[in-house]
Amino acid sequence: KSIKSLAEQGQKFGASEVGHFLANEDTLNIAGGVEYLADLTDSVNALLSDGLQSAVDEVRAKSLLRKIYHESNSICKSIASSSNRNVNEIVGEVEARITKLTQTSNDDISNTHIESHLALLENDLEYIKEHGQSRRGIQSGFIGLDHKTNGFLKSALIVIAARPGVGKTALALNFAENLIANPSQQELPAGTPVLFFSMEQPGQELLVRLIASRANVDQGRMMKMRLTENENASIESEITTLRTAIYNRRLLIDDRSSLTVTDIRKQARAVERETGKPGLIIVDYIQLMQPTMKVADDSRSRELAQISAGLKQIARDLDVPVVALSQLNRESAKRSDLRPRLSDLRDSGAIEQDADVVILLHREDIAKDKEVPDGKAELIIAKNRHGETGKIDLKFNGKTTRFDTDHSKNKASNRDDPEEQPPSYGDPGF
Repeated sequence: KSIKSLAEQGQKFGASEVGHFLANEDTLNIAGGVEYLADLTDSVNALLSDGLQSAVDEVRAKSLLRKIYHESNSICKSIASSSNRNVNEIVGEVEARITKLTQTSNDDISNTHIESHLALLENDLEYIKEHGQSRRGIQSGFIGLDHKTNGFLKSALIVIAARPGVGKTALALNFAENLIANPSQQELPAGTPVLFFSMEQPGQELLVRLIASRANVDQGRMMKMRLTENENASIESEITTLRTAIYNRRLLIDDRSSLTVTDIRKQARAVERETGKPGLIIVDYIQLMQPTMKVADDSRSRELAQISAGLKQIARDLDVPVVALSQLNRESAKRSDLRPRLSDLRDSGAIEQDADVVILLHREDIAKDKEVPDGKAELIIAKNRHGETGKIDLKFNGKTTRFDTDHSKNKASNRDDPEEQPPSYGDPGF
């Protein structure tokens, strides 16, 4: 403690300095006296010439064992006194404690050396030299969006935010379908799955949307089975396709209604073990999630801060882009310009802080409550750590719940980037 205190004050901490410090604190005799300090100095000099690193490793190992022992006792006491607590909450607390313990015990200065970062940079520069462009992340299927974001990059948290009923889930399904339908564009191993956490809708409802979109059939008429022979044939064909190896086990839907970050992490790890690392994780939506550990004052904003930080950690730990949907508050409805802003993110500024990319989905026909929706939509890239911000025009087909690029608008809106035209990625497949 004396050495630490001296170091934190920026002072030297040799035997003489430590001795004076202990004497001033009236603890020199308790610490062993001047003789003990002399013995320590002799021991250190011996270690410097006789395997200092092995001694350091032994001290570190014993320290970790002590921490594990004490943490295990603490966990056992917590379980014994937690008869009324939810099992998942206890499991989440245990995992958080063990994770924190292993992270702090695995400190390694080698990963801080600039050489390791330079090696990664050289790999990226070599890729650019060979391919004429930087590495692209997962392609959304919307050329303007991919051009500005360079795709959804690994380890990134991408937040798609909108008011209810605007089409967040439909857009997320478009992203998922594009990854599955166009694996060659994504530079991912064959069979890479998409993991979709749907807390708002059951899995079968998502499949209704997906099949209607792929078959280009009115979803309402599909559910009432008021279809032509050709439409029936298209739906049957799409159901058969979804059962093929291309889709089966590749679109994985977890539709539990209440999930924590721990639940999502565990499921993602299970998928990685059984079918391979997910290419994309989608969470629908943040405000329906529960905190792994309850906060003291039940503050929802603090709970959401814990959740958003946890989702970002999952993206980093698994090296996978996480697309998290989020609600917006009603503030935009009070402004003359109905377009949403970053400040409209509901309940927590931490979501904006943790996200690498924030995309606001806006449909003026919904905002103005038009009787006859025109389907015009905008993707407003309000935050982007990896590229440009800006706006992309889309068209929404409510009958098939599908978004498409509004080519007529985007041709005119290229004035945002007059010298750059978006690269072609081919047919997005939906």
